[in-house]
Amino acid sequence: MFRPSLAGILAHEVAHITHRHQIRKRREFQNQQTAINIAAFVGTLALAAAAVDQSSRGNYGTAQAISSVGQPLLALGLNLTYSAMVSGYSRDMEREADQEAVRTMASAGYSPRDLAEMFRHMLAESPDRGRFETFFWGSHPRTAERIETVEQEATKYPVKDTTAKAVFERNTARVRLANAAWDGYFGRWRLAVSQVDRVMAIVPAPRRALLEAVWQAHLHGAASIGARSRNDDQAAERNLAVAVEHYNRVTAVPNVPEQAAGYRGLGELYFAHRDHKATHCEAKAAFMRYLELQPAAKDAAAIRARMTTLRC
Repeated sequence: MFRPSLAGILAHEVAHITHRHQIRKRREFQNQQTAINIAAFVGTLALAAAAVDQSSRGNYGTAQAISSVGQPLLALGLNLTYSAMVSGYSRDMEREADQEAVRTMASAGYSPRDLAEMFRHMLAESPDRGRFETFFWGSHPRTAERIETVEQEATKYPVKDTTAKAVFERNTARVRLANAAWDGYFGRWRLAVSQVDRVMAIVPAPRRALLEAVWQAHLHGAASIGARSRNDDQAAERNLAVAVEHYNRVTAVPNVPEQAAGYRGLGELYFAHRDHKATHCEAKAAFMRYLELQPAAKDAAAIRARMTTLRC
């Protein structure tokens, strides 16, 4: 996480404490619990009346069902309603905490606009809840509203230097790419691509095209392995073909670091599919070429160990 964004989150949570939001919320809880207790009492009377009415009509089975099943269902419904009513802070409390976070960040020397940027990433990676969730989980503000609140408050403070952000992006690139591969494996394609795009944005232009091809291959390869684990053979075959195409494109370019990465990725891909696709020999050939290009690679011993398990 980018350090100013983390500072903004901490400032936001501290604001909840300094503005006594938990105490105010506790009082709301107590008032809401009273309403729930009244609803439970009224509901119990209604169930009892319904059971008596059915019994007087001679519908003894229906009366028994209402008595035995109705009360637990009523209790469950009321508990769910109560949980929904008391989940999270209110829209006003969250807005107040966001405004205070902006002021705290500015006074600490951070750019409060980085908090809005973090909300944008949240919005891109996890869209706002729909009407159903909003109905159940109360008036917590949507992410888009929070961006608007933060940006409006941030206009009161001077713009800060964002050089640190570029340093952060460089330092977290490997973690972001590894995470993208897992997103591809689990089928979260849009999120996986957004992670890679974010890293590629800081890569110098001369290297970008080949690196993009490498990571397109990695993502499709991970997606093919994930699809295979979920018995989705059609998706596995489709992504496997695309991954191999990208790897072949990279390995065809001589005398560049990406060529070795392409052979390694191709070997890993064929190794993962060796039993389903009988690609033992293809995996071995790709691994051997990788070791020829990178004989002192840190993972050379691990690659050689894998090669001994291949039936080729």
